Amino acid sequence: MKDKLKSFLWQRYSREEFPALLSLMEKWEADTPLCGVSVLDATPVFFNTGLKYLALLSAGAELTVSAAPGIPCDPEAVKFFRECGINVVTDMCFDRSFDCICDCAGKHCHIPSKYGIVELTGSGAHVYRNWNAPVFLADGGKVKVLETGLGTGNGLLRAMLELNTGSPKGRDILIFGGGKVGCGVALALDGAGAKCHVVDIPERVRCRSSKLDIIPINDQAAIKDAISKAWAIVTATGVKDAVADFSAELISSKAFLMNIGVEDEFGSEVPEERVMNKKMPLNFILDEPTLLRYIDPTMALSNIGVVELLSGRCANGLNIPSQEIETELLREVAKGAAASDIPKLEEFYYG
Repeated sequence: MKDKLKSFLWQRYSREEFPALLSLMEKWEADTPLCGVSVLDATPVFFNTGLKYLALLSAGAELTVSAAPGIPCDPEAVKFFRECGINVVTDMCFDRSFDCICDCAGKHCHIPSKYGIVELTGSGAHVYRNWNAPVFLADGGKVKVLETGLGTGNGLLRAMLELNTGSPKGRDILIFGGGKVGCGVALALDGAGAKCHVVDIPERVRCRSSKLDIIPINDQAAIKDAISKAWAIVTATGVKDAVADFSAELISSKAFLMNIGVEDEFGSEVPEERVMNKKMPLNFILDEPTLLRYIDPTMALSNIGVVELLSGRCANGLNIPSQEIETELLREVAKGAAASDIPKLEEFYYG
């Protein structure tokens, strides 16, 4: 299993693209901290996710992969991982419990886990906020911003290029959500010359840039006006039905409608065909939705979360990665292809 997987991944990706996972693999090959530990991994299944699997297998984990309905995946990657001997489940039918679950968006909260949950996303945080078991929330601090901020913004731009939307330069773009994802999208589009307007509670916007126009979430007249003038509208709240109150305005708008979150943020009244990629995250039309250099430390952090759960250091409910863990991961990132992106993290507020 491991040999075929490693041979393929070593040919497909440069080592500079995954310094954090590479460091884990080398360390865990010797330490095998997950020997005999059953892990269900629900990270969106794409070819670059195989490096996360390889690190878990190097640690001795007994790995099961979930390609859950509603979570984007690459069917070709699913097929390949199965050919490598990895058990990939696509129907959410599990007749067993696991020692640890690496979840995504809280989709597997109903499955028993002995030591706890590692949650990948902010979308899943609310599911586990008052959980009566330990939850390691990978969505916290600077490491996750590399993926959800810089990586997702980059992915959206690449997807727009792939779909021939035209240049965003000089265009008005309305973004719902001023968290890490929304601000990352805004910074990427601003860098491409767009005029970005972000809808959120002003105090909650995570970006330091003064270039962004912030529209208060309770100013419906201003929001409707911005919808009517927008060339593109992006939902990035991570909340289901977040913009459903503006369904009529969105449907009649001439703007490109795009979602970059894992939930359907437009709501049932907005037809699937009105939104690019049928309401699924737009960057997931790409073979590599988030470039490996950006998602590498997040996948490493998710894996480290399993070890943290086993250590007994995590209390019930949400546990944020320690500064020590994040500092070490960013030290590894600084050795690779994303080194020049680290200073850009200062564009975001944390906490």
